[in-house]
Amino acid sequence: MICQTCNAENLASAVFCGGCGERLPDHEGVSPTIRELPPQYEQATKYEPTSETEPTVSTISVEPKDLGTLLTESLTIYRQRFIPFFLIAFIPQLPFILLSITSPESISNFQLFISNAVGNTETATTESTSLPGLLLPLILTASLLELLAFSITLVLVAQHLVVGKIDVLLALSLSVKKILYLIILLIIIVAALIIPVLLIALLVGIPILVYVSIKLFFAFPVMMLENKDPLGAISRSWKLVEKQWWKAFTASISFFIIFIILSTLISVILQSMLPGTNGAIGATIPAILNSLLTPFVYTGFVLIYFDLRSRKEGTHINITA
Repeated sequence: MICQTCNAENLASAVFCGGCGERLPDHEGVSPTIRELPPQYEQATKYEPTSETEPTVSTISVEPKDLGTLLTESLTIYRQRFIPFFLIAFIPQLPFILLSITSPESISNFQLFISNAVGNTETATTESTSLPGLLLPLILTASLLELLAFSITLVLVAQHLVVGKIDVLLALSLSVKKILYLIILLIIIVAALIIPVLLIALLVGIPILVYVSIKLFFAFPVMMLENKDPLGAISRSWKLVEKQWWKAFTASISFFIIFIILSTLISVILQSMLPGTNGAIGATIPAILNSLLTPFVYTGFVLIYFDLRSRKEGTHINITA
């Protein structure tokens, strides 16, 4: 179907234009304002979260949203689910907190390693810049936990939107089952971004890096909520953002900027209140700060994903969660 406003081509079943977001005219006898669900989806809307490990196909009704609405709804969901979201985000921080308690010098060595690696002339030294042996498995463990926390949060936000309830055990089960796929997906995306990163010195790498990142990053909710394999998720994400890249970029960068501003502001305040903090306290404060802010960003990310789908596929969206 061709949009009469911007002449963009859309799917025959689309209700909103993927290019400009305007409602498409009535087509095939279906009103763009009222669309009945197919019979096979009616049962899915009665889904109730359980502690069973099998995912359930559900249907969510989503209207295209502007940036202000996305931010407001993200804050609302974050506030309503604050405790489970915070605890899930805090778990990946535990390895570094435990290490700071048992071996504070390891954290200091790691900070020295980072300073030397990035060429920070204020803190860098001529000492060895090798990564402390204990930290490598610790970083890998924390990264794996962060990936799990990310995927669990994606599923929980979808559950909240579908029925207004969440099932942490089910979300954990789905994430653990797909952890290998998630790792493979992450490796593929990182590999795809290597060339743009290498080209950053030539400046041309920066726009390429941003463009490809936005095109690929929605592969994570696609995998978790549409039951795709890594390559299928990447292909789906690429097509989902097609003709909607600026919308996806604007919304994503807005959440990222809010995260940076809040984290910087709170960090400055805490450093002024607790100067020279180190050891367990020094590691716990950033961990709590990160756990407070990342769920809001993850929630916004899911809402952006649903918004992109609603503009391409219509207001009724099928998900697995």
